[in-house]
Amino acid sequence: MANACGSRLGARGRSQTPAFGCGHVPRTLSGLVHETSIMSEFFRSITSSNGSGGAVLEVAMTAYNLVNLDLLSKSDPFIILFMRDGGALASKSEDVSMIASDGPWRAVGMTETVWDSLEPNWVHKFRFAYVTDFDMRQRIRMDVLDRDSESSAVNKHDFIGRAECALSDIVNAPMQKLEIVLSNASGKVQKRRGTLVLHAERVLDKPAHSLTLDVGFRESCILPAKKGFFFTVSRTTLSGDFCRVYLSGVVVRPQQENDSDLLFQSADLRDSELFMDDPARLIRFELFRKDKSGRGAHEQLLYFQMSAAELEALRAGDAVNVRMPAKTKSLQRGSVQVGNASWNVDTRGGGLLSLRFADFCWSRGLFS
Repeated sequence: MANACGSRLGARGRSQTPAFGCGHVPRTLSGLVHETSIMSEFFRSITSSNGSGGAVLEVAMTAYNLVNLDLLSKSDPFIILFMRDGGALASKSEDVSMIASDGPWRAVGMTETVWDSLEPNWVHKFRFAYVTDFDMRQRIRMDVLDRDSESSAVNKHDFIGRAECALSDIVNAPMQKLEIVLSNASGKVQKRRGTLVLHAERVLDKPAHSLTLDVGFRESCILPAKKGFFFTVSRTTLSGDFCRVYLSGVVVRPQQENDSDLLFQSADLRDSELFMDDPARLIRFELFRKDKSGRGAHEQLLYFQMSAAELEALRAGDAVNVRMPAKTKSLQRGSVQVGNASWNVDTRGGGLLSLRFADFCWSRGLFS
């Protein structure tokens, strides 16, 4: 084997079913999604647009300090969204028709499961009609559960906590960021259960313009055997926090080498997903090495962030200014190079951005 900072041929690989923070295998309450499913559709926000030009309210969700209900790993949280008074979402969501109503509350949506995490950052967003004052007075309830099986029965999953508010509570909060300490099923607030964070933004439902992301490793990039890698894309909210908008599948270096790049599955992300039609909005790309222990301790290898305007200005051959997290121990050096780049948000057509990780120099212990 070449030394950890030398040259080695990689190979084109198949994007595998994720086995990391946001999904060992993508699962819904209605059952298991086969590993050949389109991962870019499952691990992105399901916010279909009809191009009506009307306004919708998009709510992104994160949480922190969730109670750990698993003995040998961390909780696997997901959210079921309930509404009352005939409320409904303004966008597509997972099928929740199998979930029984709870009095006046009716299930209308559900997030993906974030596996082995007490600080989940859900990719899935909920969109609500944003036309009248009545729309904003509608109350929503979010039940946070710890997934324990493939069962479609809610009582087969452990209850972590509950949060309830009116949409107007989020909109009127400073920077449209609302933190809610979770309560038990009876409504008693219990800090030990954790805190749910809601970020709201008004979005115009206009014809979608998208960017195709083509991300991978250069064929010359050294990758240790049997190690999995994935990347995420996040954008800043009005409060400056990052909310996740895309989570890739996992790629592993093939055993047999060839002359091709190792590629993730391509992803098409709309402008409103990436930067909410604000060119100054920051977008962050992060590369992780997958943790195989089941404890969700994935190692962040490198990251870079820039505004949407700066991302649009990238051209083929450019080198991206990457940063190495202080806690990274296995990767000593790395770079990101731009391949094809043709993204113009002012046009109706789709754009393309090709990014390649390269020039990796690893700690020798990773290859032992």
